[in-house]
Amino acid sequence: MQSDSPIGTHDHRIREVSELVLELRSDLRFTPHYEAGEECYLVEDVARSQFFTIGLSEYMLISMFDGKTTVGDAMIRLSQLPGNHQLIETEATAICKWLVDSEMAHTPTSSDGRRLANTAVDRIAKKRLGAWNPLCMKVPLAYPDRLVAKVTPWFSFFFSSAAAIIGLIVMCVAAYQVVGAWDQFAAASKGIFIPSRWLWMGLCWVVLKFVHESGHAIVCRKYGGEVHEAGAIMVLFAPLAYVDLTSSWRFRSKWKRIHTALAGMYVELWIASIAAIIWAATDAGFVNDISFNLIMMAGLTTLLFNANPLMRFDGYYVLSDGLGIPNLYSEGQQYLQYLGRRFILGEKVTSPLRLTPRDLFTRAYGVAAFGWRILICVSLVIAASLLFKGLGILLAVAAVLLWVGVPLVRLAKYVRRPDGMQKHRTRRLAFISAAGAAVSYAILGGVMWPGAQQAHAVVQYEPLAFVRATSAGFVRELYVQSGQNVQAGQVIAQLENRQLVAEQQDLELAINQSIIKSRVFKQADEMHSYQGEMEQLRSLQEKLAEKTKQVQELTLRAPAAGRVVARELKTKLGTYVQEGAELAAIGDEANKQLQIAITQPSYDRFTEHIGSRVHIRVSGGVVLQSTLESVQPRADKKAPQDSMYAALGGPLESRSVQSDSGDESFELLTPHFTGVVTLPKSVSQDLRVGQRGVVWFGRYQESLGCVLQRKLRQTIPSNLLSDLVLLDN
Repeated sequence: MQSDSPIGTHDHRIREVSELVLELRSDLRFTPHYEAGEECYLVEDVARSQFFTIGLSEYMLISMFDGKTTVGDAMIRLSQLPGNHQLIETEATAICKWLVDSEMAHTPTSSDGRRLANTAVDRIAKKRLGAWNPLCMKVPLAYPDRLVAKVTPWFSFFFSSAAAIIGLIVMCVAAYQVVGAWDQFAAASKGIFIPSRWLWMGLCWVVLKFVHESGHAIVCRKYGGEVHEAGAIMVLFAPLAYVDLTSSWRFRSKWKRIHTALAGMYVELWIASIAAIIWAATDAGFVNDISFNLIMMAGLTTLLFNANPLMRFDGYYVLSDGLGIPNLYSEGQQYLQYLGRRFILGEKVTSPLRLTPRDLFTRAYGVAAFGWRILICVSLVIAASLLFKGLGILLAVAAVLLWVGVPLVRLAKYVRRPDGMQKHRTRRLAFISAAGAAVSYAILGGVMWPGAQQAHAVVQYEPLAFVRATSAGFVRELYVQSGQNVQAGQVIAQLENRQLVAEQQDLELAINQSIIKSRVFKQADEMHSYQGEMEQLRSLQEKLAEKTKQVQELTLRAPAAGRVVARELKTKLGTYVQEGAELAAIGDEANKQLQIAITQPSYDRFTEHIGSRVHIRVSGGVVLQSTLESVQPRADKKAPQDSMYAALGGPLESRSVQSDSGDESFELLTPHFTGVVTLPKSVSQDLRVGQRGVVWFGRYQESLGCVLQRKLRQTIPSNLLSDLVLLDN
C-alpha cells in the first residue's frame, strides 16, 4: 500500500487483527488509476480534502470492511479471489492502523465520541504547532474556487499547446539575448542587492508569486479540479503564495497532473523571457533594472527552488508523477525511519523497500531529500539569527525547539515504550549517541579546514607621484596623454593665469620705479629716504621672485619618470583648476603593490597575519606569494580603485551616490579595511595597474572546530548578548 501518511505506531490498542471489525466511512471515494502500468486506486477523503494511493490488493481488502466482516474473514476471501492478492498479517495490520489513524475507518472502540474527539484535538494541536513555527508559518487567506472558475475561460489558451510552442520560441530568443550579453549580465548581477532596489524587488516578488499560483489554479480548474484554499507561507516573514491543488489527484491522466504542477513555472518563465528581451534592448536605467530583477526572480529563482525535486514544490510533483511513484517523499522518509529503527535502535524490522530499480531510486531520494531539508532548516535558522538580531536569536531558538525538540520528545517516548525492548533501545541509542559525539569531536579537532581567508585585491602603483597645480589657472595645453611614458621634468601641461602674469609685470614695473627713486635719493644725499627706498626695493624683489616662481609653476612637469595615470585627461583642457588640484599621476612600472579590500569579519585574521606570506592569484593566471605589509585600522566605503565597484564590473557590492559637484560616483554597501601587499620588482613589470585578483592565506591551518568557534565568536557577542540585554531592558 502507498500512502501520503507514514504508517507507524498508534497510541490506542486494537484487538487481535483477525477478530477486528472495521467499517469504512461512507463519504470516501475510490477511483481506479494506473501507475507505472499497474492498477491502483485513488482514495479521496472528501471531508478533509486528502488523497491517498493504494494498490489493487489493498483496495480489495479495504472494500470488504463493512462493519460486519472481520479482518480475518476478509483476508480469507481475498486469498480465494483469482490472481495473486494475498496479504500477510503484518501488511493487514499496517493497513488497519493506517485506516483508523487517518479516521477513514473505525472500530467499535475507536468510533465512540470521546475517542474521536481526542483524536481530532490531537490532530488540530499538531497542525497548529507546525503552523506557528516562527520561521515558516502557513496563513490561509481565501477560498478562490468561484473566482478561478470565472477567469479560467479567459486564460485557457495561454496554457494550450500552441501557446506553449510560442513560449518556447520566446524563451529561446531570450536565452540567446542573455548569452550574447553575458558579460553585462554578470556585471549587473553583482548589484542586485543594492538597497535602493529592495522596494521594487519586493513588489515584483509579490506579483510573481500571485501570477505563479494563479497559473496552477487556472490549469487545475481547466481540467475539472477545484481550488479550495489559497494563502501565504511566511518564510522569515517573507511571503510565499500557495494554492490547494489536492483535487488534481482525481485526474486520471498523469500528464494533466504534471501540466498542473508545471503551470506556475511556465508562467514565470514567460515573464522572465519577456524581461530578458526588454533588458537586452534597453540601456541602464529604471526599466533595465526592473527587467533584470524579473529575470533573476522569475527565471533563476524558479529553476533553483520550484523546479528542485528535493523540496515538495512543483518539481517534486512532476518527478513523482513522471516516475509513477505518487508517494515518493513519504516512502523515502519511511525508509529513513526504517534505517533509524534498524541500525540506531537495533530493532528487528523489515525494510519497506525492495531491491528493485524503483525502490533503489526511492532510497536515494529519501536520503537526498532529508539532507536538503537539514540544509534548508540550518540556513533558515542562521538567516533568522543574523537578520533580526536579538529577536532573530529568539526566533531561531523557537524554530529549533519545534524542528528538533519535538521530534526528540517523540523519539524519547518511542524508545521508552513498554514493549519489552525499551532497555535494549535505550542502551543502543546511548551507545550510538556517545560514539557519534566522540567521532564528531575527533573530526572537529583533527580535520583541518580546507577553506582559506581571502579578500579581493587590485594592482596599484607604489609610490604614486602626483602632478598637482601649485598655482591656479586654466589648462591651455596638454603635452601628454594617459598611459604615456615620461621622463622626470618633462612638461605635462601648461596653465594660464593672466592675473598672475599681470601681477608679475606690475611688480617688475614697481621695481624699476623703485630703482630710479633710490638713485635720485642717493644723488640728493638724502640718505634716510635712500635707505627706506632700498628696503622697499628688497621687499618688491622678494615678491617678484615668489610671483615668478608661481608663473613658472604654471608649466606642470613630471616629478619622476614613469607612466602617466589620469582619468579623462583630455576633458580637463580649457577648464579652471584650483591650486593643489590633481591633474595626473606618475607611476613607476617597476614599483607596484596590491591593495586589498578586507571585510569587517576578516579584519582580525588579516591583522594577525601582518608580516606573513600570503598567496596571490591575479587575473590572467598569475599566481605568486608575497608579504602582507599593513592593514589600515579605519574602514571606509571607498574602494581601493573604482574598477572594484560592482556597478563598474568589480567584485564589491556598491551603490550609486551623488558627489558634492553633482556628478555620479559610487560607494561600497559596507565599509572595508584597506590592506597592502608588496610585490617584487620582477613581478611588478609584468602586471598592469587595475588588474584584479584575490589574496588568501590559512588553508589547512585551522581545525573545523576552531573555524566554527571563531564564526560563533564573531556572531554571538553582537547578535546575541547585546541584543538580548536590550530586549530584557
